[in-house]
Formats: sequence, C-alpha cells, structure tokens
Amino acid sequence: MGASGLLLVACVNVINLLLSRMADRGQEIALRTALGAGRARLARQLLTESLLLAGLGALFGTFLAAVGMDLLVSFGPENLPRLDEVRMDGGVLLVTFVATSITGLLFGLAPVLRLGHTDVRSQLQDGARGATSGRGRERVRSALVVAQVALAVMIVVGAGLLSRSFIQLLDTDPGFSADNVLTLRVDLPSGAYRDLGRVADFHRDMVGGLTALPGVNAVAATATLPFDRDIPFLGNFLVRERPVPEQGEEPHAHYRQVSPAYFATMGIELVEGREFDALDDRGSTGVAVVNESLAARYFPGEDPIGKVIEGLPPHVALGGFLTDHFEIVGIVRDVKYFGLAQPSEPSLYLPVAQAPFRRMSYAVRTAGPPDALIAAVRRTVQTVDPTVAVSQMSTMDRILSASVARQQFSTVLLLLFAGVALVLAAIGVYGVISYGVPQRTSELGVRIAMGAEPRDVLRLVLADGARLTFAGVGLGLVLSALLSRVMASQLYGVSGTDPLTYFSVALVLSVVALTAAYIPARRTAHLDPVLALHGDGG
Repeated sequence: MGASGLLLVACVNVINLLLSRMADRGQEIALRTALGAGRARLARQLLTESLLLAGLGALFGTFLAAVGMDLLVSFGPENLPRLDEVRMDGGVLLVTFVATSITGLLFGLAPVLRLGHTDVRSQLQDGARGATSGRGRERVRSALVVAQVALAVMIVVGAGLLSRSFIQLLDTDPGFSADNVLTLRVDLPSGAYRDLGRVADFHRDMVGGLTALPGVNAVAATATLPFDRDIPFLGNFLVRERPVPEQGEEPHAHYRQVSPAYFATMGIELVEGREFDALDDRGSTGVAVVNESLAARYFPGEDPIGKVIEGLPPHVALGGFLTDHFEIVGIVRDVKYFGLAQPSEPSLYLPVAQAPFRRMSYAVRTAGPPDALIAAVRRTVQTVDPTVAVSQMSTMDRILSASVARQQFSTVLLLLFAGVALVLAAIGVYGVISYGVPQRTSELGVRIAMGAEPRDVLRLVLADGARLTFAGVGLGLVLSALLSRVMASQLYGVSGTDPLTYFSVALVLSVVALTAAYIPARRTAHLDPVLALHGDGG
C-alpha cells in the first residue's frame, strides 16, 4: 500500500510537470502550427517525447530496482513467506514495459487533446507565457500539488507511526534476559525413552553435564522457549476445594515443563514463593509455579500459594505426569512467550522431574560469547547419549531479533517510501512555483518598479508555496486520521492518531516544501525590473 501511494505521488508529479511544460511551450506549438505542421504530426511529436521520457525513467527505475532488490531481500526476515523467490525476471520486465507504455501515452494525451483548442493567433500575439497559462490551468496545477503533498503526508504519517510502534516494541520488556544465552533442542526417540523416569534422568544428566562446562554460569531445560515455534500445551485444570465449574468455563493455562534453576537461568523474576529445586522429583509432592497472569485471572484477591491444582490432562504422546496434583509454591513475572506485541497468557510451570517431556530445549547462560561453546555443547550431548541429535541451536539474542524482523522490515520499507515521497513533494512544489513565476514576471516587474523591496517580492512568491503546502498538509492529516484504522492492527503502543507523529510530519513536510518554494522565490526577488516589464525576467 505504501508503494501504491508512492506511485500516485509520482504520477501526480509527472502530470503536473508535463502540464507546466506544455504551458511553457504554447508559443512554440502555435508557431509550428502557423508554419503548416498538422495536428497529427504535432500529436506524434508530443506522444513520442512523452514515451521517450517514460522509457528513460523506466530504464533508470529498472536499474535502481535491480541494484536495490538483492539488498532488500538480504535484509528481509527469514520467516517472510516466499522472500527467496523475489527476483528480476521476464514477467517483471514485461509489466514494466506495459506500465511504461501506458503511462507515457496517458501523460502525453493531455497536451495532444489541447491541440484542438489552441488559438494560434492569440498564442502568437500574446506569447506563450501569457496566453497558455490561464487561471483555470493554474488552479489545476495547484490542486495537483495539494494532492501530491497530501499523499506524501499520508505515506510519511504511516512511516512515522510504524517507526514509533517499532521503537515501542523494542522497548517492551520480554520478561526475561536474552543476553549470553545459548539455546538448543533435543528430541528423544520414543522407543528408547518410553519410560518417563528415564526421560527425567536424561534431562537431569544433560543439565549436569552442561553446567560442568567451563564458561557456563547456569543451565536449565524447558519444554518451550520464548518465541518458540512450537505452541505449548493448553489444558484445563481444577482447583481443589472449589466447586467444579460448568463445561466450557474451566480454568485453563499453557503448561510448561522446566528444570530447577530455569527462572534464574532465563532471568525471570520470582515474585513470591520459591522456585523448583532438586528435591522436587518423582518421589515428592507435586509442585507448580504460576505466572502473574494466571494468579490475577483465577485467584483474584487471594494468595495462590498453597492452592492445589489437579485435573490437568497429561500429554501421553511426548510425555506425561508422574503425579495427579500440583501444589502452587511460587509466582513469577509474565514472559512474552508469543511475541513482544502479544499479551501474556496464563502459564503453569511444572518440574520436568514430575512431568517428563521427550522434546526439550536447553538454555545455557554463559560468561562470554555463547557461540564459543557450541562445539563443547554438542560433545556433551553425545557423551550423555550418542543417539540423540541436537537441533535449532541458536542464541536468545538472535531469537529475539527474529521475532521482530518482519516489523523491522516493514518499517524500513515504508521509511524508504516516505523519503522518496518527501523528495517528490518538494519537486512538485518547486516545479509549480518555478513555472508560475514566469507567468507573473510583468506583474512582479511593476511591483519592483513601483518601489517594492526584494523581501516583499520574496514574501509574495513564497506565500503561494505556503498556501499550497499548508492546504496539502492539512488535507493529508485529515485523510491520515480517517485511514488510521487501516494501520491499527500493525501498531503497538501507539495510537493511529498519535499527536506527536502528526505534528512532526506536518512540521517536516512544511519545512521541506517551503524550502523547495524558497529557491525560485529568492531568485524572483532579484529580478531586473526593466527586463521583467518586457517579459524577459524569467
């Protein structure tokens, strides 16, 4: 959508500049007509020029696309579907050729249609600048500039909102510490590890072996890491000594098997109670730790510590429970398991020794760079069981970065569009003011001859640019506010009508457009009144 809006800005710009160029060539066309050039010949000339301009623009655009495509693809997130299929092929070039031809014909059509309404005598007597630039055409060009600035405002507002949203997303506390944490996954074969006790023993040995490695500060096992592609099991549960809820109203939570020291290893804050320890094994009372969301939702106004949870449906395909009830012994902070922009869900943590699970991930907190321990970690897994393979080895920093990669990619793309839209808006304002000044040369010459100071002329010409700029900015802000609902689902922590973003965009667009208008206005302020009165000052 951002690219489509940018295309509209570019089209409006080209239309405006070609109309202004046609107005500036009025006397030339009238002279050719007077010398015997037929309308068909003039039409061919104008269409040829338009197609040539469009073709040159398409060639340059294709070159920029070829150069920038590989850069954008390499910068894109790995989880963006079919990103690796993006390439410059014959279909793209064919679409470019067709679009270029249609664009050239459409843009060349307007001056061709005007040939039938050209008053040759009036053009030759009054001159190109005086006759072909009537108030009607001036209003059309001004309206196009207003539309162009408005479209640019909408694109820049969208980029500003996405940028602020992305910054808010990066500032979100995930609930854990991702620094210096190496992660890996093991999937125990069901044949060799059919017994749940053996599954628990493997994970205990793995944690012990990894902890003994030099440079390792802490190790823990978990069924699901934050931002894991595998969704944890969602199960209903009952609270002992509470009435049995009606069907469909049972409490539910994502339950996650973890080893002792998991919360300390991941930097998850313990709010109340205790963590799991080595005594929480298959021979002891079942225990559980809940997160703040579960405590707030199902134990409002009361302390969940000491409450007993039962009725959890065991998952028999990859693991199961060695006990049928769990006493809540601790409360931990919420963790953004499903993404920084997603709300935390009720989570129920169970000791892996009491609820073994064959597919487990390990978090290894290191004293130095985690990548330096990759080889040692693989050797440790082979020592515990040579038949077990390691997969998905990464660092939590990379996993965290990958979780926001798509938002980052969208933000960068829209920022690029916004930058180009700013340039095009500035060109549009500059072009209209530059073409408008020659039509007012005689008027300005009279003003200068009557004693007007250069600053007065500067202010007069600059006022035209300011009028168009502020009208376009105002219209763009209104349209942006009306369309803000379209972007609501893409924003995090920022309103679609964020005042700071709207004010900043209005200020930037106004400064850019007024700077573009200042250049021809300053040149006009130093007109020679004698030449201006003869119509030669432009």
